[in-house]
Amino acid sequence: MSTVINRCISFLNLWKRILARLLLAAAFVSPGFHALQGFSELCNPALRQEACIASIHEETAGIDLESVFLPDLRTLPPHDLQLVVQSGKKVIRFSNSVWNSGPGVLELRGKLDAEEDTLQVTQHLYGRGQTQVLQDVGTFSYHAEHTHWHWEGFSSYEIWSTGPEGDLDRIVARSDKVSYCMMDTGRTGDTAWLREQQQAGIEVPERRVYYQCLWKRQGISVGWVDTYAAHIPGQSIDITHLPNGLYALRSTVNPQGIIIESDASNNTALTYFVLRDRYLNPVDEEQVRYRPSFTRRFDAQQD
Repeated sequence: MSTVINRCISFLNLWKRILARLLLAAAFVSPGFHALQGFSELCNPALRQEACIASIHEETAGIDLESVFLPDLRTLPPHDLQLVVQSGKKVIRFSNSVWNSGPGVLELRGKLDAEEDTLQVTQHLYGRGQTQVLQDVGTFSYHAEHTHWHWEGFSSYEIWSTGPEGDLDRIVARSDKVSYCMMDTGRTGDTAWLREQQQAGIEVPERRVYYQCLWKRQGISVGWVDTYAAHIPGQSIDITHLPNGLYALRSTVNPQGIIIESDASNNTALTYFVLRDRYLNPVDEEQVRYRPSFTRRFDAQQD
């Protein structure tokens, strides 16, 4: 009997390996268009930029970061907030955008480790001439809901309660979604920034360079934005348990500081919103100072 059981286990393990190879092959020939279709220690964003960069340099000892152009991942305020009420549950859905405002590309490449059956990921940093620096940053994983490959640890989503002056109080809800497929989904419209790059001789591509969610290569070009739209699986947080009030949706890119970048102080962005029963209303940060007046006005609009 034990011989039969052992053979069955070996047979199942064999099919698991075959399935993994098939998924790899499928991902290689099938692009995923997430926005176009419809942890080392955390570098505290509150610290000065120099402190964040010093922390990154310490963890990448031996790598000459002065010889390469670094990306700068900047989270834009979450947008397109929606409250979905269904089957007794309240879920907030939202779009999230990350802008590479640095002089260097963000590029991750995967390589199959046959012994471990994993896809090891390396960040590629480029400099002038043939200069290139490589840094191990983890693994890619296949996400069936998105039908493409994600890098684990790209972003974190949290909802915070707020104090009397709108200051962040504590985390009251969070999303499990921290993985991402990185690609160019839109070129920045910041004309002043584009003019600065032109004057500095930094090339900002007119067309997308990274446009497929394959495990071979993913990334975000200089001056391009990667957006996950609100309707995509994972772009939501359950807020059924939250009482009415003023909250802040906080999004942070590269929360564990694994990706090498030039500035970690701009990785976090906030969007405030008022929750009133079955209604949700985004609030400008400046309005938070006038909390009593705008909460009364919002209540009156719902009566």
